[in-house]
This record gives sequence, C-alpha cells and structure tokens, in this order.
Amino acid sequence: MARIARWFLDITLDSETLRWWSGTGDVTFGGQTYTGLGSRFITPESLKRKASLKSEKVELEFDSSRQSDNSDPIGHLLDQNYRNRAIRLRRVAWLAGQTVDAGETLADERGRIRNIADGLQRGKPAILTMELESGALAYLERRMETRSPASQNIVFPEDKGFDLIAQLEGVTLPWRTKYKKAGTVRFELDEEYTPYPREMQIGRFVTPGSFIYADTNQQQRKSLCQVFALADHRIKSLDRIWINGKLERSTPLVHGQRTLQRVENDKGEDRCWVTFFDGRPDQVADPFLVSVASTWTSAHRLRGVAYIIVEHRWDSDMANAYDYRFGGEGGYFYDRRQDSTAGGSGTQRWDQPLTWGYTTNAAVISDHYRSGIRVIAGADHLWFGVGEALDAVPYAEFEALADLCDENVTLKAGGTQKRYEVNGTLSAKNSHDKNLQKLADQMAARVIDQGGRISFRPPVVRTPVVTLTDADLIRDSESSIDTGGRIDDMGNTMGTAMLGLTIGCARCHDHKFDPIPTKDYYRLLSTFGTTIRSEINIPVDNGEYRKALAAWETTKEKALKARDAYAER
Repeated sequence: MARIARWFLDITLDSETLRWWSGTGDVTFGGQTYTGLGSRFITPESLKRKASLKSEKVELEFDSSRQSDNSDPIGHLLDQNYRNRAIRLRRVAWLAGQTVDAGETLADERGRIRNIADGLQRGKPAILTMELESGALAYLERRMETRSPASQNIVFPEDKGFDLIAQLEGVTLPWRTKYKKAGTVRFELDEEYTPYPREMQIGRFVTPGSFIYADTNQQQRKSLCQVFALADHRIKSLDRIWINGKLERSTPLVHGQRTLQRVENDKGEDRCWVTFFDGRPDQVADPFLVSVASTWTSAHRLRGVAYIIVEHRWDSDMANAYDYRFGGEGGYFYDRRQDSTAGGSGTQRWDQPLTWGYTTNAAVISDHYRSGIRVIAGADHLWFGVGEALDAVPYAEFEALADLCDENVTLKAGGTQKRYEVNGTLSAKNSHDKNLQKLADQMAARVIDQGGRISFRPPVVRTPVVTLTDADLIRDSESSIDTGGRIDDMGNTMGTAMLGLTIGCARCHDHKFDPIPTKDYYRLLSTFGTTIRSEINIPVDNGEYRKALAAWETTKEKALKARDAYAER
C-alpha cells in the first residue's frame, strides 16, 4: 500500500492560529483543519537536530507569485508582524486510505519566526522565504526576573518591599548617636544598587541573600535593622546563620516570630534578634519592623519571597559591621507522581502550590523548572523556569526518570542514599540552558531538545536478554536466507561498532537526532553489495570431538588430584 508523507505548519498569532499543509484541499489533523498549499509550499528535504539545546536555523519557502489580495494565505504573511511568532512544523507519514491521525510523525519541530523576506528576481517566480529558529528555548525563552517593584507587582499588586532600595543609595545611617568615646557611629550603604536576580533554593542551600532594606531606630538609634531576601518562593526552613564567619545558629526559626540570637562578644546580653518569613503567598508585613521603622509599612509584605530581618543592638565591644550567610531547606515542588489527576496517585495539584512537597529529587525539580515556577495558584507570570506545557514530556518518561532518582544506593560505609539528588541555588540571571544543564548534571544526564520539547537522557544501563529453546533452533522446513537483510545487519553492526550509534531507523526515514539521512544509509549499504559471502558447514554433532574432550577431562581431573595431594604434604 502506498505511503504518503506531508508537512504541517502551525503559526500562532494573537487571536488565531494559521494551519497549512503541503497537500491540496483541506484536511483534518489532531482535531484541527489545515489549508492545503500544494506545490506553493516548497518543503525542506528533512529536519536535522543535534542532541543539544542549541537552536537551529530552518528555512521554508513559499511561491508567492499568485497572491493577489489578503484572501490569499501567503499574501497574508506580509501584512502581519510575524517576527518571533511561535511555530510548529511537522512531517507526518500515513498509508493511503488511512486518516492523517493514524500516521506516524517523522519530524516535529517547534520554534519561532526570525524573519520573512519576499524575493523578486527577473525571470524567476516570486519566492517568500520564512527563516525559522527551531528549538524549545527559541520560542520559550523569557527575560530575567529581578527582585524589583515592577516584577513583584505583576503577581502581587500593591505589594511593597523592593521599593526602598533606590531610596537608600549612598545613604549614611546614624547608628548610636550619643556614643561618648567616638561621637556618632555611622552605617554606610552602597552608592548604587542594581536589582538582584531572583533565586530559587533547592534542597539544602546556603546563601548570603540580597540586601533590600536598612534602618536605624529606637532610643538614640541604638538598633540597626537589615532585611535580606533569601528565595523567591516559599521554603521549608531556615536553620543555619553564620555571622562574620562563625556559625551562630543551627536550629530552625519559626515563621514570623522575632527570636533572640546569641552572638560573639554579647556578654550574655540581648544584642541580636532575627525574624524569618518563609515566603508564603499570604504573609503579612513584620509588625515589629512596622512599629519601629517609619518607611516600612503594612504594605511591605514581600509575598512569595522568603526573607530575614536581622536586628543588632549597638555595643562598643561588638563589631560595627557584619557579614552573613543563611542556610536551610529550600522550596516545594510539584511531583506528577503524587497527582491522581495527572497519572499518579496523591493529592498534589499543579495549580495549587500549597499542595506541593519538599523534595531533592532531581527529575521532579527539573520537570517543574521545565514547565515553570508560579508562586500563586492561577498566575500566568513565571518567576522561574521555561514555561513549556506540563505534559510536553509524557508521564511514563517522567515517572521512569523520577523513580530512577529515588532508587536507594547502598554505601560502602553503610546505609543508603538516593541515587540522584540536587541541592543548591538556581539564579534567574543564568539562561535556561545553563540552569537545565546544572539540573541534568545532578542526574549524570544530557538535556536535549527532542523535537521542540526538553528531555533528559540519563545513563540507564539495560542488559538485553534473549531466551532460546530447542523450538527456536529446530525447523521442519529449510531455512531461507535474506541476502538484503544480511547487508542491513552488516551496516547496523558497523554503525554500532564504529560510530557508537544505531543507524537502522534511517532505512525508512532520516535519523531524527543524528545527521544520517536515508540517502547516506543506502550509500553505506552499497559498499557491502560486492562482499563475497561463503557458507561453511559446521559439524555441530561431532562424535570424535566429544571423545577427545572426554579423554582430556579425565586426564585433567587426575592432574588436579595429584596437585592437591602434593600441596597437602
């Protein structure tokens, strides 16, 4: 039965999606109607993609010589702003008489339009060239999110907290205004502050935080209050504080509770307090700071941001400057295995952040980053992540990788630990490919663009097992030899042994992930066409050989007994 192969193109606009295919007439594919362009859609020979996240250039050409008005779909291209529009290009093959949906997708690329040019040359047809940048990160890339008022207010309107940094540029705060030995002590702030990129804390983390506010207050301005952002999402705990290089705290703080903190040289007096907010989306402003600092109001809630307030009471025997490090357990992430509506079993839900769980599973965190981090239910705006469709990676593929990460590995020193875990910090200043590669490194995996979707390829070892019985070896009829098949076997063996990859799939279509077109595959096989093959009869049931082997075994047994007897003397 004849096999049909055609190209399908989707172009996403603001209010509609254009759908064309390289056949004639209208056809239904995936529940959508595609308009046929026929020979006017000059299709590429093939799509080649390397196993990486790098975008690749693809050019499509259209015959625009017959366009007359906007009713012509190709002429419509020149009347719209198509730059950076998302596209999807697929090549589908099916058997004559079947529907397109029953066919096989040979190539599937997503990306964005980089440019459209209409070329006119004397004596040649008018050709419209569409230059595409293919790849998931090409059309999903987003700008860096920072700890700034504008970014905060997109998700939490009227919320404040990052608005005071600019007002403190170059300011010198008086600290302890009536110190008899040295006059007024001053706390100097940086001349200029640049909005700090948002950060995601994963598993066990340590961070210096980013400064967002300072104030001196109370009687004679003895108290210095500083605020540091720790993570731009809710975190599980904060249980480590280093002050000037010394670990001063190793127990968890309670959300929203002002806590006395002992520090070096405090002589047993109350000189330091800390207040931790875990970043929950409904947290309120710190009531103590609101009561003592005139510029910190009840609107300074910093919802969705984990932060800490550090307050020092001035003392002449203590330091006048401090350096901090903060550590704890990081964010909560969505695990599809724990969602009964997404293929798993449990109460976690993608659109309900309060149901997510704390985890260090590298696959779960990578899956969540790939689909994007939203701090409140229903928010369209992402603070982290790529923004790919949640189900772009099939559930079975995700589950297998997540289960692999959760496998318990026996340690030589005793005990077990999970096979692949991730701890640390991801910064929004890094591009998505860098952050994705960091996560992949924790699984000893490669992160690749698989037809416009992000996929992780871990080093999973699988041992092939073949079971043979007498029924597989004994036949009542003569065996026939497929000469062509033997040539295919020669080519496949050469590809596996010399190139380290299988090339058999190029027998029917261009290799999807490696630059091996069908044309080159058959060129390779042609080199084996003149190979001289010989048939040799192997005497499987050789009585003389078995007699000789039995005699040798008897002699060997006697020799071994003699050796053992000599060794026991």
